Amino acid sequence: MVPGDARAFTESLGRNLAHMLESAHELTGLQTLLDRSHADSTEHLRDIISEDRRLTAANIVVLLTGMKVISVASVTAAGHPRL
Repeated sequence: MVPGDARAFTESLGRNLAHMLESAHELTGLQTLLDRSHADSTEHLRDIISEDRRLTAANIVVLLTGMKVISVASVTAAGHPRL
C-alpha cells in the first residue's frame, strides 16, 4: 500500500466492515493464525514485516472482498516451495 493511500484505506475499512460475510468466530480464527505465524517467523522476517506494516484479519477480509485472483507462495523449513 502506498503511504498516501493509508487514510483512504482506513476510511474504506470502516465502511466495508459492515458488509463482511465472515463471522466474528472466523475473524478471530484468522487473526489467531496471523498472530501465530508472525510470532513463529524468523527475526529477519519480523524486522521486514514490523507491527506497523502488518494487516489484521479484518484488513485482509476487506481487501479481498469481491472477485480477486491472488497467488500465495511460501517455503518449508528445508526451502522447498509451497504454492
